[in-house]
Amino acid sequence: MRVTGLNQWTKNRTMDDNVYFAIKEKAKEASRLNGACKNGYHDLLLADSMGKFCCLLGKYWNDVIGMHLSSTLEILEEIYETNKNDFNKHEIYYNENCASGKVIVNGKSVAVTGNAIAWVYNHGVIQAKDRSVVHLYDTSEAHLSENASVFAYGKSTVNAMGFSSVRAANNSKITLNGRVEAVCGEDCEVIAYRWRKITASGNSKIYAGGRKNVILFDNAILLNL
Repeated sequence: MRVTGLNQWTKNRTMDDNVYFAIKEKAKEASRLNGACKNGYHDLLLADSMGKFCCLLGKYWNDVIGMHLSSTLEILEEIYETNKNDFNKHEIYYNENCASGKVIVNGKSVAVTGNAIAWVYNHGVIQAKDRSVVHLYDTSEAHLSENASVFAYGKSTVNAMGFSSVRAANNSKITLNGRVEAVCGEDCEVIAYRWRKITASGNSKIYAGGRKNVILFDNAILLNL
């Protein structure tokens, strides 16, 4: 990727060398992708301070974690601890408890409250309450209470209580024990002790002690608990 004025910027930048070169390598990778991605990585490459880098990370958040997750996790592993204050000022957290902003959980155990939004990967475990939102992947695990909500994928596991809500797909396993609303598709397995409403589709299996407010589509089935 050609960046105008890069040499002059390099002399003036305040960002740590290791951070700069890590970002530069990811920018090269992005040059083969669509224009929006190239624009985002071009901007990140030109960020001359950690504060600007964090600001742009928030701006392009969906592209960064959606298309470059492994690269993002690698960079955060390298730079987060020494630049935590800059990230936190922009409400971006990594493997930390938080009550607002965005947090990536990578194989650790974390608690979120308030209006925080979490993305959980690599066997991570998260405790979520208040109105926090969780995006759960692979074999990670979420425990919900109060009004928290989760979007679960892969072979993730969800334990939902309170007035929480669950949206699940793939091979997720969900346990409901509260005034919980759940929508499940594909090959989910649900064990329901208490619930407000369950909507299941695909080949989902619902184990429950009754059929009130259980709606089935496709090949989803209801089995006695």
